[in-house]
Amino acid sequence: MSALGGLVYLDIETTSLRADAGIIVAAAVSNDEVKVKFAPDPDAERELLVWLEEELKDVSTIATWNGSDFDIPFIVTRALIHGLDFSWLRKKNVLDLYAWCKKALLLSNYKLDYVAYVLGVSQEQGIRSVEVDVLYWRAVRGDEEAKQAIISHCRSDVIKLKRIHDKIKYLVAARAGRKRRE
Repeated sequence: MSALGGLVYLDIETTSLRADAGIIVAAAVSNDEVKVKFAPDPDAERELLVWLEEELKDVSTIATWNGSDFDIPFIVTRALIHGLDFSWLRKKNVLDLYAWCKKALLLSNYKLDYVAYVLGVSQEQGIRSVEVDVLYWRAVRGDEEAKQAIISHCRSDVIKLKRIHDKIKYLVAARAGRKRRE
């Protein structure tokens, strides 16, 4: 992924909304190909973070859904806890499509699944993010179905992210052009 540079889509699944109380259990990255890494137990989170660094270090822009306020700070915090230097991540361009949708679209809900549904890019409704914690601990105990549900959810979210971006990228480009002229 990193050798390609350019834009990469990122999604993470966690056991909590706070990085001091939870861990990253899965991460997906995509440009043309979707790659998902799952942490089979809490001790494997460090390995997942090292994998993320390999995948993201050389890209110029990371597209996320609420990544400016969640994914990126969560990753940086967990990296610090593991003694890893992820200061490079804070310097990346982050295209937060959640923020763009809130600025450009007038919707009643800005959850990823809902926006994907409204824009007609996905009708898929898998597990909800709040279910990841319970599913993860079942997966740690050997429940393959729970593990696959998390992996599928993470993969699906990064695909939805790319499809939403494809649908609204003219708005993102128009806004970026307007900011340069201002």
